[in-house]
Amino acid sequence: MNGVFDLGGTDGLGPVVTEENEPVFRAEWEKAAFAMFAPSFRAGLFGVDQFRHGIEKMDPAEYLLSNYYARPRPSR
Repeated sequence: MNGVFDLGGTDGLGPVVTEENEPVFRAEWEKAAFAMFAPSFRAGLFGVDQFRHGIEKMDPAEYLLSNYYARPRPSR
């Protein structure tokens, strides 16, 4: 599938722009989301395919405008 979700390795997008001293998390709740992801995956609450499917169901414009941690949870 070639869509907005599959930009890895695409040529011509220019450099990745980063902020000096950019914070790892922009909001407190993002820390909790990050901390819960791996244990939830290991516990079998969802699989990689389910997770990717949930993200790929997003409207492409919404995907590009949302921050990393605001993307949807996998469907069960």
